Amino acid sequence: MALEGCGAARRETVTAIGASLLSILSARERGRPSIRHPGRRGNGRVDPYGEGSSESVAVISVLRLTVAVATGAAALVASAPVAHGAFPGSNGRIAYEHTTESGLEEADIFTVRPNGTGRMELTDTPHKNEFGPAWNAAGTSIAFWRTHAPFGPGSIWTMDADGGNQRRLTTNVDGRDPAWSPSGLRIVFNAEGNLVTMRASDGGGRRRLTSTGSDFEPAWSPQGDLVVFTRASEQGDPGDLYLIDVKSRTVTQLTSSPDYDHQANWSPDGERIVFERDFDDVNGFSIVVVDVDGSHVRRLTAKHAGFFDTGPAYSPSGTKIAFGRDRPTFFADLFVMRADGTNEHRILRDELFSSFPDWQPK
Repeated sequence: MALEGCGAARRETVTAIGASLLSILSARERGRPSIRHPGRRGNGRVDPYGEGSSESVAVISVLRLTVAVATGAAALVASAPVAHGAFPGSNGRIAYEHTTESGLEEADIFTVRPNGTGRMELTDTPHKNEFGPAWNAAGTSIAFWRTHAPFGPGSIWTMDADGGNQRRLTTNVDGRDPAWSPSGLRIVFNAEGNLVTMRASDGGGRRRLTSTGSDFEPAWSPQGDLVVFTRASEQGDPGDLYLIDVKSRTVTQLTSSPDYDHQANWSPDGERIVFERDFDDVNGFSIVVVDVDGSHVRRLTAKHAGFFDTGPAYSPSGTKIAFGRDRPTFFADLFVMRADGTNEHRILRDELFSSFPDWQPK
């Protein structure tokens, strides 16, 4: 059985269970939980029922259970929204995915200033999802993947920074998790559990990097020589981080943990990789950083029951990290912290679920 990543497994499980739950509660349509992340690759969520209500408690409890169940089953299915690399520059806008009022079935892509102001919607596609926005190094274009709602095979697209000029690059393949090369000429993506690169201009010139059927959420290094990704297995470890040399195709294991390591993102100097580590239903998800040689693994955010920190992204300056945060008292807000894990603060508390940020270089 080919593996495409744990994130989408969580996304699909959450979508199905969440939809059933909300139907039972006879609620209006709601946004899907962002646990990636749903990924990743999945943040300021406003409680759709009002904080403290009995319906709210029921929803949160079941969603937490959903996360645990999906995390345990994750290595058996498909990939989440993305992992990226931060290209060096000044800190521009933050792109992220946001579940719309259509509920668990739909997500669109937005951007916002780093202080949480000036929110802008880039996609608005009824009955479709847009996941995993990824900025190019010039800060002029965003790659993302699109599926029919509630969830299904993906296709890779690009668009301008304002959402214009949307172009489809893949057909007849389940394409997910796009990430740009530093030159902006090529995009690496997950094609049914294998890593493939293609021309960013037209989707042609495809070259396969891996053929395991279990590789997902790639991110191209700022220097262009390496791609970090998660590799899963059907049994045992749900996923560790690996590096592949783009020219030689040499693969090196970066992390070795019984937990699920994914949603990797490069520091703009290429020296460190920040990622999401999913423990279990008891210990939640944390943001972790590792040196590019696999040394100095450091957890930046708390490991605690009911704490879910997801989808980290370095700022182009390398001084900050954006991520999604989910707590028992709120759903999926966008947070920013210093690169050393200090000064955590919320930048966006949005309706429903906002998650999986990527930072624009300027």
